[in-house]
Amino acid sequence: MLNHRKVTVVSESSIDGEKVATFAAVLDLDKLEVSTTARYVNGTSYMDHRDYVRSDMEQFERLVYDIQDMMQSVEPQDEPYEQTSFDEIAEEAVEG
Repeated sequence: MLNHRKVTVVSESSIDGEKVATFAAVLDLDKLEVSTTARYVNGTSYMDHRDYVRSDMEQFERLVYDIQDMMQSVEPQDEPYEQTSFDEIAEEAVEG
């Protein structure tokens, strides 16, 4: 049985093709806890476009919590997990 199962989700906020912020979340599959962080890599662009970047952060957090909700409904298995792409999980979370 796997111990300390965690999933990391990372996304970026870009303005005109320039990365302004990076968002990351670690979802603990065993404790069903979430830890999120935001790193602003271009302070000037962030200050000029705060509302846009904050909106991206809110959208990222909604996606992460949707994934967490889906994980709560999955029972741990003794057998290996069927491999699922992140795109499938994200699509299901957004459609949810």
